[in-house]
Amino acid sequence: MLILRGPAAARPVDRGYVAAIGNFDGLHLGHQAILARAGERAEALGLPRVVLTFEPHPREYFAPQSPPARLMRLRDKAGWLAQAGIERLAVLRFDARLAAWDAETFVECILDRWLGVRQ
Repeated sequence: MLILRGPAAARPVDRGYVAAIGNFDGLHLGHQAILARAGERAEALGLPRVVLTFEPHPREYFAPQSPPARLMRLRDKAGWLAQAGIERLAVLRFDARLAAWDAETFVECILDRWLGVRQ
């Protein structure tokens, strides 16, 4: 699995992904269903899958006094996602700059320009 560390890093060579966005902590049945659906779409379109996740968890940023319990470290999450067949893991640092973006900026800067997400 290739780990992509934010848009300041080099743009991935193989842009054009089917993306699943979330924290994917624990990879419960709901996460597994999302990843399976992304896999179906990726296979149908001939595209690689990418999981886009945030570090730290956004709730850690917004409520540092009561951060969510973590089931997995990022390294463990990457291992589980790789076993699930995910080709790329994109990790975004969740900080004040990212928190201030509106949805349109996020889609344009991250999903379109950086990753070239198709679905």
